[in-house]
Amino acid sequence: MLHSGEKISYDVVSFNTGSYVPDEGVPGPDKNVFTVKPIENLLRARDAIIQKLPEKPLQLLVVGGGAAGLELAGNLRRLVRDNGGTAQIILAAGRRFLAAFPPKIRNLAKKYLLRLDVDVEEGCQVERIEPQRAVFTDGRELPYDFTLIAWGILPSPIFRSSALPTDASGALLVNPFLQSIRYPQIFGGGDCIGLEKMHLDKVGVYAVRQNPVLFQNLSAALNQQEMQPFNPGGAYLLIVNLGDGGGILWKRQFVWSGKLAFIIKNFIDQKFMKTFQISGERES
Repeated sequence: MLHSGEKISYDVVSFNTGSYVPDEGVPGPDKNVFTVKPIENLLRARDAIIQKLPEKPLQLLVVGGGAAGLELAGNLRRLVRDNGGTAQIILAAGRRFLAAFPPKIRNLAKKYLLRLDVDVEEGCQVERIEPQRAVFTDGRELPYDFTLIAWGILPSPIFRSSALPTDASGALLVNPFLQSIRYPQIFGGGDCIGLEKMHLDKVGVYAVRQNPVLFQNLSAALNQQEMQPFNPGGAYLLIVNLGDGGGILWKRQFVWSGKLAFIIKNFIDQKFMKTFQISGERES
């Protein structure tokens, strides 16, 4: 069922609707507050900050103590510097900065942010965002000119509203073949699904690994052929872009920081994106 009321029939259907940043506790609409998803919000935030920089020193607030918050804080410093402005950048990291990461990564990230003159607030969460100020759970208030929110993601709400089986987060609950555990004609992949009896981090690498399995199983469902179970594979490589030309690389017990880490990340990302570029000239 579409918002327009139109109905679309199917034999099999695949949901790849991703995730969103919940905006409860955020005034709406507020042109100075941006959630990091959908991703076009980051372009809007960039343009708004650049436009305001010549007018005065800015107070920029990033809410979220995970990898996304870290990358945002570092790249905001780069944005301000490259556009000849000045700004105080504050990362409101919740109870603990990078809580899900090893201590070595946490310490490296803190050193980077200190060098970039980014203030990290730990030990208390942001309770709500009001116009021009953030209110913490301990009652403190922090003024801002712009706020970027990266305090976590939730799967698309379509599954709960459709009364489909979901996990605790509201993601479509699927079996190893990426099918709904109740309706075998319904498939899904990426951030919007939760695997039965298996927890996976919400990172893009799993969506990439699921894609060929999803393609195979959709074809198999239509042709009544044998399906392939999804194998999440081994440990994945994580590289954080710190905005100053450096990065932090992590895989299993290996942690490495510096400019080469970012070069590796940039190479991998560009190679991946080039795979999906349209080649040749469009017909007029």
